[in-house]
Amino acid sequence: MLAEKARESVAGIILMFPSTCVLGFLFLGITTSGAQVAEAVPSTLGTFGIVILSSVVYINFAKGYEKLQVQKGLKILLSFFSASVVWFVLAFPFAFFKVKNIWLGLGIYAVLGFLAHLILKKASSGKSPKRMIYAPRQTLFRAFFIGAVIMLVVLAGKLLDPFWGAMFVMYPAATLSSLVILHYYYEPEVLFYFFKQAPLGSLSVVLYCLVVMFFYPGLGIVWGTLLGLFVCVLFSALLIGLQRKKTV
Repeated sequence: MLAEKARESVAGIILMFPSTCVLGFLFLGITTSGAQVAEAVPSTLGTFGIVILSSVVYINFAKGYEKLQVQKGLKILLSFFSASVVWFVLAFPFAFFKVKNIWLGLGIYAVLGFLAHLILKKASSGKSPKRMIYAPRQTLFRAFFIGAVIMLVVLAGKLLDPFWGAMFVMYPAATLSSLVILHYYYEPEVLFYFFKQAPLGSLSVVLYCLVVMFFYPGLGIVWGTLLGLFVCVLFSALLIGLQRKKTV
């Protein structure tokens, strides 16, 4: 909700704050172990770059599907399915080979994140959103939706293995869950407004993943989570401060 009230220059940074990832890794760690989650994290870094690119794909498909004379729910499903196909095709090699090279993952994230940035930069400036006042049932729906995504993460980690749980923390939990909710309430053009600086804000997600990888085994799940939150709050605040200086 904070992102909906922010300017375009910082909305994406707020949107990408790893709150869903925090819950996903936390509950995944509780149901498996901190060491298992930390071991699975390197595989997610490369796929997170794919997630950022898939989110841009979602927005562009949402804009295209807006012309269809069908209910909005179906347009959202079509956009989600299209983005999911892109994600699956690009992420499948990571899942099949269980790539765990952190440098390869970071390199792929950097390339795809920069590509997403260029696409969003060339896109016309998104339409500024009208401030919405949510009814209690709408707020409850948003919480339920995010909770359902977290449940998917936990089930994947428990029934399959922590690797798949960590994969689902990135997709759809990290970005697509938020985009689907925003798309439900706003026009596709507004999604460009919210997501314009998301590639920059995604650095906070990568930073949190690195904290989980290095500190979950030693500090434990609770203290590792608190440390990750503290680091990401400071880092996101720094990014927001720098963006505000640029727009002054």
